[in-house]
Amino acid sequence: MNKGILSALLLLWGTSLFGDILPKYLQRPREKNINYYDEMLEKDNPTLESAVKVASKVHDIKRSIDSTTTMETAYKNSNSNCDTTVIACPSKSKHNPKCDFKGVDEEWKTKCDQLYSSQIPKGALDFTLGVMAKNSTLFGSNKCFDKAGLAKSYHPSMGGTKSRDIRTRMKGGLQNKCIFIINDMGEKKAPCRGTMYYINMCKPGRPKITETYVNIGTGTCRERKGHQNVSGKHTTILGAFLTNDHVFNFGATKESYNRTRSIIKKISRENKAHAVQLFGLQNTNNGASRDMKYLHVSPYQSSWGCPSINAKNYWMVKEMAKHHPSLLVNYHKGKMENINKCSRN
Repeated sequence: MNKGILSALLLLWGTSLFGDILPKYLQRPREKNINYYDEMLEKDNPTLESAVKVASKVHDIKRSIDSTTTMETAYKNSNSNCDTTVIACPSKSKHNPKCDFKGVDEEWKTKCDQLYSSQIPKGALDFTLGVMAKNSTLFGSNKCFDKAGLAKSYHPSMGGTKSRDIRTRMKGGLQNKCIFIINDMGEKKAPCRGTMYYINMCKPGRPKITETYVNIGTGTCRERKGHQNVSGKHTTILGAFLTNDHVFNFGATKESYNRTRSIIKKISRENKAHAVQLFGLQNTNNGASRDMKYLHVSPYQSSWGCPSINAKNYWMVKEMAKHHPSLLVNYHKGKMENINKCSRN
């Protein structure tokens, strides 16, 4: 095709005439294309009439196309060295768009693609990866996390952590993209238990997914208070969280946790019920720190709002704290606040 004609075609793409006609043109049988512009221009269409004044030689361009070269071929060829200053070029990425963002390499993207053929619900994955993309290279979702007031920094769970420390840790974005947790609170394993997916993207081969249960707050599963982000309601709150940087001993003075500590001690020689502080990033969960809703091990079959887990999974708590900040999501289909409401862009 003549380079001048191709340039004209790309220029015309920006007009209402070509933007309207070309997609429809490409869908028509080849033998009908030759008269397509004539048919369109004969219609009483003010937009087309105006465009024709700007592109008065469109017929000449159309008739100059070699009979052996279709418009579709020309359009595809024009994108082989696509100039983004002229048109919106098609994406050349082979990955799922949700997996294709800054701050991750090709191996990670490939493993991310594989998550979409796993047992993890697609909606939960979409939301979690959307949060990760927003915060991959900078603390993008920093507008709401301290609105509700963080717990006192001298509390054992906080270890002196203040809001400015969280901002500092997230200055370069979420560095830990190896491990994260998705808790699907709508996918019930029992009346007061949802489904937890602990995901490790840095193991050799395919991503390693550990599926287990996570306890739901009694305010949500028994008292029908929904997922209110309100103190004292014992509700499970929804949204994206970041973990703190250290593990503490949950229920240190509670006898009910002695058996839990005993189970863990036999496995790891650590005499503690592992727990880590969570910082909610959204309006729907930014009371997590203030209300002391932790990720922790538990002997119970429900919780007071904490995403608590089986004692034998204590190592998950350790890993999430060790590689802090780590991402945890409490998800429920159709009930999630858009992360953009608490993000810069």
